[in-house]
Amino acid sequence: GATGSDRPGREIRRLEGPVIEARPVERDPGPSPIRYFLDGSQKTLPVWRVGTVPVIASVSAAAVLKRTSPTDIGICEDTLVTRLHWIVPRHTRNATLDRIVDLLEEMGERVTDPFENEYEQDPDNYQRLVSAYTHCLEKAYDTASSLRAQVELNLLRLWEQMISPGDRDGWIVIDGLLDADIPNAIGLVKNAQVQHLHGQEAIALYDLPVGYRTSAYALVDRGDRQQWDRAMWYLRMQNATGQDARHGLVRLESPAIVGDLDLVDRISSWILAERAPRASSDSRWATLLYPIHLLERMLKRRIQAVTAGWPA
Repeated sequence: GATGSDRPGREIRRLEGPVIEARPVERDPGPSPIRYFLDGSQKTLPVWRVGTVPVIASVSAAAVLKRTSPTDIGICEDTLVTRLHWIVPRHTRNATLDRIVDLLEEMGERVTDPFENEYEQDPDNYQRLVSAYTHCLEKAYDTASSLRAQVELNLLRLWEQMISPGDRDGWIVIDGLLDADIPNAIGLVKNAQVQHLHGQEAIALYDLPVGYRTSAYALVDRGDRQQWDRAMWYLRMQNATGQDARHGLVRLESPAIVGDLDLVDRISSWILAERAPRASSDSRWATLLYPIHLLERMLKRRIQAVTAGWPA
């Protein structure tokens, strides 16, 4: 899972020199403090349709995995969260849809209108939007992803408040963007499609050898280049020779770098150490940490149990 958005409308502040360049990662010989992993999964299904409006059910599950040793690993107590969300437009003026929403809410179900903001801004345009089936479906799936991301963010806050105080030296890796200012948290973005770097800096990125990283940078609001809350950098996890240039490439994020740039190499070294064992049964193995792989399997089993008997 990935939390939040990829922060459009910002520009780069380079933190380690005037240009983004390739740097070898110096290996940290000490034990890694990464003991926690957070991920989420979801299954989203169009279960009904009323006219042009799909009625969507989305089940999301998220949890925090704790690893105290290679053989002692499991979900932290009280961190497995499962949510069922119904995604239905509320203001279609369709009696059947209105009745569906009423029944769901009477049953205590969570109902979200994917076009609520549009309705508040322009009710007439809202009616045009909900009359387009394909657009409704795309908006519903985007909404489902946002709802899952919020579940993950809430769980990260729970970890910060309830688990981290008892393990001050422990770090957590979040599968996806990091949208919380937690110093001992690391966001690991496996999808390298978003382009932060351009020109020669992009060439340096795609030319990264295995075990190398880019220099760190921050995304800052235009006009206020002093304001940055976390650093990010790319790391090549696996050899990409003969592969897509993004093969084995991850982006790491951490607010801890704000106070200590030396942590960039240490965090990179910790992440490189997570390459073994390899999640070879997953097509994303080149960027997938094995504990995240284990957690995803647990979450998918949980979702399968909740949706057993549903239409495929």
